[in-house]
Amino acid sequence: MLPKIQNGAYCLFRAGGSVHRGDIVIAGIHDYDEDYNGRFTIKEFRQEFIMNEDGVRERESVTLKPLNDNGNYPTFELDGESGEGFGVFGVLVDIIEL
Repeated sequence: MLPKIQNGAYCLFRAGGSVHRGDIVIAGIHDYDEDYNGRFTIKEFRQEFIMNEDGVRERESVTLKPLNDNGNYPTFELDGESGEGFGVFGVLVDIIEL
């Protein structure tokens, strides 16, 4: 079950390290969407891989999915090329409710 982040809560993120499918991340959207250029978003991280003709595993796509299903926040679908237009800055470690 995905965590619910209440207004006013503090989120603690671990910077660096690896990111895995299903992790909650803070990501910067640089070039992908003009409306979100230079902004940060908290999303569920998903990625898919394929094997290329040389047998090397390559990232096929990345999906940054909102934590809720109310339709207020976009899902970002990034293919292997446009996946360069974002960066993961940290993985969610804890939520501190005040």
